[in-house]
Order: sequence, then structure tokens, then C-alpha cells
Amino acid sequence: MRITAEELLQRYAAGERDFSGVDLERANLVRANLSKANLRGANLARTSLREANLAYIFLEDANLEGADLIGVNLENARLMRANLSYANLRGVYFGWASLSNANLTSANLRCANLACSSLDGANLTNADFSGAVLDSADLTNVEFAGINLDWTILTNTNLRGAKVLGVPWEQPGMVFPSSRGALFLETLFPDGQIVEGPYYRNP
Repeated sequence: MRITAEELLQRYAAGERDFSGVDLERANLVRANLSKANLRGANLARTSLREANLAYIFLEDANLEGADLIGVNLENARLMRANLSYANLRGVYFGWASLSNANLTSANLRCANLACSSLDGANLTNADFSGAVLDSADLTNVEFAGINLDWTILTNTNLRGAKVLGVPWEQPGMVFPSSRGALFLETLFPDGQIVEGPYYRNP
């Protein structure tokens, strides 16, 4: 069902929270407050959500392809199986969010904070995590093809079962060639190796 941004915000302000399956493609929701809203299966492709408050939101199976989410608050958000390919997620706060099996292909996650978030099974092909924080994040069974981890913090991060197109897990710098200045501390690698570190890859 297609609705406008204005209608969504009016209904939200009136106390409604269930907007599952709505079509908001290319809508302007800059700085909107949609905390705790239900947008499961919604179409938010190429929607502008800059600096919006989406804490505790439900976005399972939602389509956010190419969406602009710079500076958004996604604390404790539920984004399982969501399509975030090519989305601009720079500076997003994902603390305790669930992105299990999400599609983050070619997403921009520069300087994003994913502390304590769950990305197990996510597709991170060609994603840009430069400057991001992945402290205590769960990245089990993810796919790392062409990922950028320059200046990324991976402390207490779980990489069990992660795949990097057959690259051996002998050194973090070999697995992640684009990891200048990255910090690996007490990171669990797929082969069971724990980098107690700090392992700091210099430029």
C-alpha cells in the first residue's frame, strides 16, 4: 500500500505504530521520529531518512536499497533479512541492533557504530566499514568479499564461520587487505584463532 511521508507521520503522531508492508519509496523522512514503529516488509528504497530516530524499530524483510540513512539512530533495531544494499549508513548508530542475514552489499558504513550488534549470516560484499566500530559484534557466517576495514575497530568481535572467498586465515592483514590501521583485539577468527592482540595493522 502506497502512502505519503506526511500520512505516515500523521498516523504515527496519532499513536499508530503498525505500518507493515507500506510503500514509501523515495519518501522524505529526514529527522523523522519513528521509534518502535513496525515497518516489516516495507518498501523504503531510496528513501531519505537522514538523522531520523529509528530506535527499537521493526524493519525485518524491509527494502532499504539505496536509502539515505546518514546519522540515523538504529539502536536495538530489528533488520533481519533487510535489503540495505547500496544504502548510505555513514555514522549510523547500530548499538544492539540485529542485522542477521541482511544484505549490505556495497553499503557505506563509514564511521558507523555497530557495538554489540548482530550481523550473523549477513552479506557484506564490497561494504565499506572504514572507521567503523565493531566492538563485541557478532559476525558469524558472514561473507567478506572486497570489504574495506581501514581504521576499523574489531575488539571482542566474533568471526566464527566467516568466509573470504578461500583466503587463508593466517594473518588479519592477509584476510583483509583493505585494513590499514585496523585494530584487532581479542578477535575470534573462523579457524578458532583468537587474536588477543592488540594486532594493529599499520598503513
